Amino acid sequence: MLQRTCRAEIDFIKMKINFKIKADEFKQKYQERLPFIIKGAVDTSSVHWADINDIISRCDPQSEHFRVSFPSGNVDKEKYVHTYFHVGDVRRKLNRPALYGFLRQGGTLVANHIYDEPKFNDYAKDVAQFTGRQTVTSAYVAFGKTDSYREHWDSRDVFAVQLKGRKRWIVYSPSFEAPLYMHQSKYIEHKYPCPDEPYLDFVLEEGDVFYIPRGWWHNVTPLGEPTVHLAIGTFPAFGIDYAKWVFRKLPECIHARMALENYAQDKETIRLLAEVISERMNDPVCYREFMESHVADQILETRLNLETLGNASVNALECDAQLRLNVLRSDLSDDYLVTSNGKVWFQDDLQPLKDFLVTNPQVNVSQIEEKFPDRTRAELSEALYSLAMNGTIEII
Repeated sequence: MLQRTCRAEIDFIKMKINFKIKADEFKQKYQERLPFIIKGAVDTSSVHWADINDIISRCDPQSEHFRVSFPSGNVDKEKYVHTYFHVGDVRRKLNRPALYGFLRQGGTLVANHIYDEPKFNDYAKDVAQFTGRQTVTSAYVAFGKTDSYREHWDSRDVFAVQLKGRKRWIVYSPSFEAPLYMHQSKYIEHKYPCPDEPYLDFVLEEGDVFYIPRGWWHNVTPLGEPTVHLAIGTFPAFGIDYAKWVFRKLPECIHARMALENYAQDKETIRLLAEVISERMNDPVCYREFMESHVADQILETRLNLETLGNASVNALECDAQLRLNVLRSDLSDDYLVTSNGKVWFQDDLQPLKDFLVTNPQVNVSQIEEKFPDRTRAELSEALYSLAMNGTIEII
């Protein structure tokens, strides 16, 4: 056995968000049910205006995901996006003086679908692994006292992470239960109006996190001070997704391939087809295959690490390398982990390593070596390096 030179000298690495509740308890009490305010959940000292400016500057202002909003609607793109020619190319960039002007008038800058920005997306990864759901990150920046929208609801659950300043939230109970992505409050509010009496009226302060389920009406107002919050939306598998997945496999069933003429003639075919559909949807094996397929389609963003994983002269991780399990859900199987790169199987003698990573999703290499003193550094290093290469763990 090789002599060990690494020793764990620090506590286990903590998540960015302290949810202050176990995931199982959150899912039983709040998820899809009730709003949940988490006071002091985030240490915001590491997020600076320079970080925020850099991230916003890397967004595409021409994209539909980038906008400047007032209660009356979104500002036309041509008013803050500059189009110009550069060596024969047509380019578009943010007209910064125009943007500054709109913000000074009370507008809100909204940047949706922010990806590959660890400063923001580390929070999203915490939410993803806490809920077991895919996430999408948006940022809201404002300086005035003007609402960015009027009362509305979202078709996804949202974790609002207050990074700078404060915002007032007025929240109302849902009038349309469990909306999906095709539903928008502005199109059906005449049938399902916002209630008159608020359910909550509070100020979300810097470092707080607020969970609001889909369908809950809300209005969010800046308080005349610099304010930045992330809206991290979560996207689970829905019943409609399961049905679509089952239906995509129906062509292998003879009853689904039969030509139809009229109901009197075809009712037996329809009955038999309905039985097949019901049987498959109620089959736990079929359900597990669907969930594994759904999770495998979700990609958790991972930091690029060319100097360690792209360098052929490097074949081991440093003792102090900090690692994070890069798996959305680890509860789908006892034998393997489902990732966007496929199933990752562990040999029987490495099952304890898998279990340790699941229980402690953020650790460093030395802590793993301390946990498995009967393993040589070479054995552990080979296993960890392989997991990092295929994206099962991330070097952070």
